[in-house]
Order: sequence, then C-alpha cells, then structure tokens
Amino acid sequence: VLQVSVVANNTKRQVEQLITQRYVEFTKTTSDKVTKVIDEFLGCLDFYTNADVVETVDTPQIVEWLKAHESKRDSRFDYVAWVDKNAGFYSDVGTETSIPDRDYFQAIMQKGYDYYVDNPVTSKVTGKTIIHVCKAAKVNGRTVGFFCAVIGIQHLQVLLEDVDMGNDGLATIFSGAGMLIVKNGSEDMMNIDFTKFDDQTLKAFVQVGATQAPIEGYGKVMNMVEPVEKTPWVVCAMIKDSAITSVSRKIVSFLIVFGIILSVFIIIITAIVLFRAIKPLQTVETTIRGIASGNADLTKRIELKADNEIGRVVEGFNQFSEKLQTIMAAIKNTKDSLVLAGQNLNDSTNDTAA
Repeated sequence: VLQVSVVANNTKRQVEQLITQRYVEFTKTTSDKVTKVIDEFLGCLDFYTNADVVETVDTPQIVEWLKAHESKRDSRFDYVAWVDKNAGFYSDVGTETSIPDRDYFQAIMQKGYDYYVDNPVTSKVTGKTIIHVCKAAKVNGRTVGFFCAVIGIQHLQVLLEDVDMGNDGLATIFSGAGMLIVKNGSEDMMNIDFTKFDDQTLKAFVQVGATQAPIEGYGKVMNMVEPVEKTPWVVCAMIKDSAITSVSRKIVSFLIVFGIILSVFIIIITAIVLFRAIKPLQTVETTIRGIASGNADLTKRIELKADNEIGRVVEGFNQFSEKLQTIMAAIKNTKDSLVLAGQNLNDSTNDTAA
C-alpha cells in the first residue's frame, strides 16, 4: 500500500510535468510559426513600401499605382490599401474610407511604429472579420503613410491546420482583446463556445503561462499560453485535466493489481517458510510428550539436527535429559544402598533386642 501510494503520487506529478512541458513547447513552436507567417505578410508589403511612387508622397499617384499593380497582390490578401497621413484609406479594389479611430493608424502615424498587426475587427469596406497587417512607408527616414494588407480571418485557419491535439486537446489563437481567431483540435473540444465565457474565465485563458480553469461539461482544463511576437495575440494549447491524470490512473491501477499479485505471492512464500520452520517443532513436541507419558523413558532423545534456534533448543533438551537420566540413576543407586543399610540396621536391632 505504501509503495502504491508513493509511486502513484510520484508518477502523477511526473506525468503532469512531462505533459505540461510538452504543451508548453508546442505553444512556443506554434507561436514561432505564426510569427513566421506574419513576417511573410510584412515581407510581401516590402514590394509596396519600396516602390518608387512612394517618393512622390502624392496620394492620387500612389493609389493609381496601387490599382495598377493589383495583380501583384499576395493571394492571401483580400486587398491592399494605401493610408495617408490624413487617415485616408484607399484600397486597390477602388474603395475609400477614413480611419482616424483605428488603432493601426494611431500606432504607425502617431506612435511611429514601423509595422503593426491588429486584433480582428469588422471591415468598414466588406463588413467581414479581418485583420490588418501594416507597414510604414518612409521617405528620408520620415513616415509619410503606410500600406495595409487586409486579410480575412478565414485565411488564418492555415496557421493551425497541421496541429494534432489528440482526442482531448484544442489549439487556439486568441486576440489581445480575448476574441477567438482560430482553433483546431479534437472533435469534442472543437464544440467549446468561447463566446459564452464570462470575462474572468476568458481572461484566465489568455493569461500567459500554464493555468487551470474549469469549463462546463469538460471539467478542469489545463491551458498553456504563449504570446505571438509582433502581434497582440496569444497561442493557447488546452487539454482536459482528466486526460493528464488518466495516464497516472492507469499506472496506479497497474500497481494495485501488481501489488495484489505480489501480496498473494508473499503470503504463499511466507506460509511455506513458516510451515518448514514449524515442522521441526512438531517433532520436538511429539518426542517430549512421549517422554512425559507412560514410564518417562529418559533414554529417549530428540533426533533432529538443525543449525538454528530450534536445533539449539533440541540440543539443550537432549543435554537436560541426559543429565536428568544420570541424576535419576544416581538416586536409584543411593536408594539400593539405603535399603541395604536399613536391612542391616534392622538385623542389628533384633540382635540387640535379643
């Protein structure tokens, strides 16, 4: 019982550490993969930011050039837009809008960022959920505007399409605002509706590090979170706590069964050993009872040779019997002498009386 208890607790702790470490490494790898894709997006924008037309700092010319090079646009981009310092947003598909309130405009034109990737938002042009990947256009080291690639959130599914989370796991990417961007995993875990989470639970899920949080219908879920460089996003790897403990439970079950088998084996071996140890005592008992019964034949000895405590007891008993036999013989001789002396005394008494 002690062995099973110690090994089970040790095993559970070690298994949890190994699985946690595995998924921590997974989130880091996936985060690096997402960062690499973002770098690819930014690299595609170099074609626009390095164009000679940017030197003109003339929005109409830049927009015309942008439309003329629509065919050069990366297939993953819904469209590409030029944003000038007045927050005018001009796409290569001919749409125009104003975006002074957008965080990516403020980040590049007001805060001086060289690039910016925002959280998913609703497009003012199409009404779909999109992200903006933006890169500043500079002339003589001064930002004169920026190009913005608009990417539909459906194109981001490729980021997790090769992920295999087994039967009890789920990989997700959350925005910095706690919005689910993309997910992939087991069929069961894919049914989790994160839109029904309260703010506190959702905040726990996007907290960087390894945490545990309960999900209704799934019990406790271990959640490993890793931030994605160059974005406000985080990668989350989730796995049911029951899946982690199931390994240790199987090991504990094996140990219990093995422990029972081992206990039965020990009992059988112990019984055999005890039987062999007690059997000589039965011989001793029989011999002593034989000596004690009837005429108490002191010539009898226990015929048993054993180099153990029982053997020494037998040896001592035999020595005792031998000495007792000697004493009894001496007593018998003394008795005969006393009888003869008594006879002589009686004869003398009769002579004296006569």
